[in-house]
Amino acid sequence: MRRRVLIATLAVAVIAVTLFGVPLALAVRHQYQDQATLRLARATIEAARSIGKGAMDGTDPAELPELTSTRVALYRPDGSFVLGRGPRSGDANVAAAASNKVSDSRRADSIVVAVPIVADEAVIGVLRGEQPSSIIDDRVRRAWLAMAAIATVAVGLAGIIGALLARRLNRPIEHLRRAAIALGEGDYTIAVPSSGVGELDDVASALTGTATRLGNLIARERSFSADASHQLRTPLTGLRLILETELDVPRPDHDQALREALVLVDRFEATIDDLLTLARDASVHRDPLDLHPFLADVENRWHGRLAEGGRPLRLDISDELPRPRVSRAAVANIIDVLIDNAQRHGSGEITLAAHPVGGGVTIAVSDEGNGVDDRDRIFERGATDTTLRPDRHGIGLALARSLAEAEGGRLHLASNAPHPRFELVLST
Repeated sequence: MRRRVLIATLAVAVIAVTLFGVPLALAVRHQYQDQATLRLARATIEAARSIGKGAMDGTDPAELPELTSTRVALYRPDGSFVLGRGPRSGDANVAAAASNKVSDSRRADSIVVAVPIVADEAVIGVLRGEQPSSIIDDRVRRAWLAMAAIATVAVGLAGIIGALLARRLNRPIEHLRRAAIALGEGDYTIAVPSSGVGELDDVASALTGTATRLGNLIARERSFSADASHQLRTPLTGLRLILETELDVPRPDHDQALREALVLVDRFEATIDDLLTLARDASVHRDPLDLHPFLADVENRWHGRLAEGGRPLRLDISDELPRPRVSRAAVANIIDVLIDNAQRHGSGEITLAAHPVGGGVTIAVSDEGNGVDDRDRIFERGATDTTLRPDRHGIGLALARSLAEAEGGRLHLASNAPHPRFELVLST
């Protein structure tokens, strides 16, 4: 990663310097050529002013001025050579200057300027100046070397910046990589530190959120897997009792025992399906629940089992009840836990009540027992009441509270000894 970022930064810097530097270098050379041509033209014009008419017709001795690094030659308007250093016959520049205009041209190895010599409004001669282009090439070369040095410094700075940027980007990416590896190994408590890079911080936040959700989901499934044993114990125990009773005291009609066993097996399967659905939170139907037939079904399921132990079940249900939008399976499991808890750990009559409350409904399960000693830990998984209830009860109540919270409700111990009362509050 670091190497790729550095190479990309250097490549961009080189391309930018090239795209900017090459045209600039050509423009510098062109500018130096224009400046050299202009200086040569000025010098040649100044020299032409010192040549009079007598120098052209031979009445005065002709002397040409000395110009540094410049060859000067004098020609007649017809292009014939008079004196100086230059070609023996006039070239195109001389011919153009003979028409009374300054002419210049650039050649491979020199710059040529020709200016007319005018007397009495007539061109009487042409002064030609020629300067080697090596002088310009030296200046252009020095300028190009300076530009190359600046470009090298720019690319070097880009490399340094690219290295720093690569290091800055590589560190949070390495943190993300380690966090992803840890998540894959089962660590759902990962926390990726902030890097100051918005996009990477968004990825880190999403990864942390995903880890939290996965951790909660797995913890919930593990909890439900452990708690399911409590919910499945009752139908499994009932099935065992039916089969053992039938073995000890066979009835003439064995089909009746089989039918009773199948009823418990159906309940067993339904409980497993409900728990798996609730644990995975997948496709849970939360339609408005009509509590009157629902609670009647609960009473029908529990009446026989409670009656066998001499524990009557009484219903106290208001005529008008709101219809909370909750999962039927979740509420059924919660009430089953509460009734089972009252059967195992309470005594006397069990009451199942339902009454409207502001903005919702309260479903309560109570019995005539002595209550709970450690009410602060009653909803903890595996909690144990060593005084009144020596067996474990916390698993079922912990499951019931978890289900209630998943449905947006609240399960609490409304009153304790005597006559403990658990209330499930559901909003509509």
